[in-house]
Amino acid sequence: MKSLNDALLGSSRKKEQISYVSKKKKKEKFPISCLVGAVIARARIESGFTQKKLGNEIGTTQSVISRIESGRGNITLKTLEAIAKILKKKLVIRFR
Repeated sequence: MKSLNDALLGSSRKKEQISYVSKKKKKEKFPISCLVGAVIARARIESGFTQKKLGNEIGTTQSVISRIESGRGNITLKTLEAIAKILKKKLVIRFR
């Protein structure tokens, strides 16, 4: 099995979808915070931003961006919206 970073930060030509299954079902591959962080990291890299530059643009630090991308940070919707706006991405949140 590929690592989360390989799957989400790999070639932009290969867009793999990684699903999240709740802990209650015991089939969770990656915590949701890691999935969100990896998606942000991929969008940031594809947009040509460094963690420091993205942090400066949204009014935070490089270390906060690093924690978010690694799944160790607690991200708010307000921060998600700011990141999406700076990276010129559409923010979509779905329940299935």
